[in-house]
Amino acid sequence: MSELDRDTDRAGRRSKRFLSPSQKYEIWLQLVRQEVTIAEAAAQQRVDRSTIMRIRTVAKEGALAALAASKPGVQARERDYELELAKAEVARLSEALKEMAVKLTLVEGKGGWVSAYDLICRTVYDLTCRSRRGDHGMGSPPATRLSRSLSR
Repeated sequence: MSELDRDTDRAGRRSKRFLSPSQKYEIWLQLVRQEVTIAEAAAQQRVDRSTIMRIRTVAKEGALAALAASKPGVQARERDYELELAKAEVARLSEALKEMAVKLTLVEGKGGWVSAYDLICRTVYDLTCRSRRGDHGMGSPPATRLSRSLSR
């Protein structure tokens, strides 16, 4: 059985030959450098000329798409949806804390404000720590630090 017989099927057609991405890239580089013609590349790889033409077309379209997508300057990062949700939750809790502090100030007067504020801050801090599942490495809650600084 000759080499030509091994590359054909029963009907006498050339059997399918699959090229790896690295082989396709090498073919494209040879074409760009004008080291080989389309016919020579097809003969070397034992594929049809239309396959080589398709490799050239796909490489050109891919390169143009990648160049169009790349913008000079800082690259855009992927959106971190989890971080955005956490920031929105922090903003919501901060607003709720401010409202509670104002209400307590009006109800209890100025003297009881620091202790009431401390209680609210501790509650919010505990809630946020529980939601983070064990991230307690921040030391004392911010309200405790605030009440210490106010008492001095």
